Amino acid sequence: MKPRFASLSVLLLGHLSSSLTLADQAGRKFAENSLHALPALQITVGHVNADIQGTDNRALQAAVDYVANLGGGLVLIGPGQYLMRDSLHLRSRVTVRGHGAETILKKDREHRSPLAADADFGEAAMTLQNPDGFKIGGGVYLASKTQRNFHGVCATILNGRSNYFTLTRSMNADLMVNDTAFAATIFPVISGYNLEDAVVENLTIDGNRAENPTHADGCRTAGIFSTAATTRSSTTAWCATTTAMGSVSSNPMMSGWRPAWWRIALDSDCTLGAGHNDLW
Repeated sequence: MKPRFASLSVLLLGHLSSSLTLADQAGRKFAENSLHALPALQITVGHVNADIQGTDNRALQAAVDYVANLGGGLVLIGPGQYLMRDSLHLRSRVTVRGHGAETILKKDREHRSPLAADADFGEAAMTLQNPDGFKIGGGVYLASKTQRNFHGVCATILNGRSNYFTLTRSMNADLMVNDTAFAATIFPVISGYNLEDAVVENLTIDGNRAENPTHADGCRTAGIFSTAATTRSSTTAWCATTTAMGSVSSNPMMSGWRPAWWRIALDSDCTLGAGHNDLW
């Protein structure tokens, strides 16, 4: 009886030859390769007459995620006000563009509750005294009297039962009931982590100060927040602020605005527009 290794060798060699051919073609400067590197996908979001119709963060996020999953492109947000119950989570190689003062991302009203049980370091859950207003899919900020700023955490609520909720992120510190630990539905209106070539331009962010009384301390509860983000060489590729006067910076590590105290308008060149009133 002849060994069966011969047919297996032929299959392996055939697969290896095919792989090498594909790798070789990918390295050549064919027209289709340059097109793959520069996706031109464009999706519109709006109240009406858009690819994705909606008036809140879910419609915006659906568009951003769809474009990101296909390699990148443009999300064009139409005129109107969009209620933000959680951050618009940016994705790499996606440009988010509005219609200036006519496109307003407005934060929803704040709900706040003391914690009913300690939230320990590394735990991705919270137990609230009053769960009213805390919804699955909504954004939340957890902190305490002494563990705030970078020791607090912003997350999205994943699931819940009664007053117990699971979260997308774990605690950065022990948040103790005896240290007045609390949760509040405050978060960056626009947020990005570990990004490459994320662009935000020509829109308005409204922190809804009248309905958001909690002082939003720390960059992660800013109006726009990014961390570990790399951008194109242009300083307008990623719009963020590092000073209380609202100057624009492309700081690749971390920067932001406080959402509860700011109304931010970004012009088409990523500079602050006339709408940046009501500053901290």
